[in-house]
Amino acid sequence: MGGDGFRLQLSASTGKRSNGVIHVRYPLRHRGPPTSNLTLRPYPGVVSKPSLNALSSSWKFGSLSKLWMCMTSTNTEKKSGKPGEGSEQSVPLSLRLFVRLVQLWDRVRLARLVRAHPGLRIDPAASSNLAVARWELGKNVRIVIEEGVVVERTPNALRIHVEDGGELRIGRDTWLRTEVEPVHLIVYPNGRLNIGTEGWLNGCLVSSKQEVTTGVRTWIGPGTHVYDSDQHDFDDTTPEQSAPVRMGDHIWVGARVMVLKGVAIGSHSIIGAHSMVTHDIPAHSVAYGVPAEPHGKVGDRTRVSAVVGN
Repeated sequence: MGGDGFRLQLSASTGKRSNGVIHVRYPLRHRGPPTSNLTLRPYPGVVSKPSLNALSSSWKFGSLSKLWMCMTSTNTEKKSGKPGEGSEQSVPLSLRLFVRLVQLWDRVRLARLVRAHPGLRIDPAASSNLAVARWELGKNVRIVIEEGVVVERTPNALRIHVEDGGELRIGRDTWLRTEVEPVHLIVYPNGRLNIGTEGWLNGCLVSSKQEVTTGVRTWIGPGTHVYDSDQHDFDDTTPEQSAPVRMGDHIWVGARVMVLKGVAIGSHSIIGAHSMVTHDIPAHSVAYGVPAEPHGKVGDRTRVSAVVGN
């Protein structure tokens, strides 16, 4: 589902993956026809960023909701020919109850976290998988996680570190993808980090000591680091310097890129992999290199959809 591009088969193996086929066994007795022939295929035109329900968990032990969604959609598709439509009744009741209990417990954990930090607000429509993130919060922090924010259920793969007086906002429908590498969001005392709506942070690190802002549908690739400061003093006579980093709308930053302090990247730009961005990049630019320089033009990226892959 959601562009993952795999087939799902149920077999006697537990959690074993081979040749692109995921084998899953759940030891639950149920009535009804056997489900061993269920398959999951990508559908043409499906937006690659999954919905909240489709991304409610990864293939980690402790939650089976993604398996549930995949099984439900495929089983119903065989009957109705309508991709994406499913009935919970196609999945054993015991499995559905187990998934609901896991999600309910995650909501309880998040509620406790919110009570402990009055400045934290998590929209009820954000993923319950945020409960397994690594939260490191100081005093008087202000954090807003808006509706539709999703993350895989991989314990500690998402690290949210906000120190005293720091501000963090994660915009609506943002995907914090941790399947490839962990995602680290770090805000130092009185710093500000603003992730725009429909963003895609794919295994990256973003660090703010002053201010980092990303626009609408900004994609940041795996292994990329974004810093708005030197991180420490240069020498005994040269103190640490900080300057805001601003990234426009519909930007694609490739893998293993370094974005340094004081940089502004214009909207609809693409930054090539393994680049180092040390100065401003104009809008609609294809830039790469060390330091990154514009080497071409790119058109409007408003309708471009993400392609999920490792």
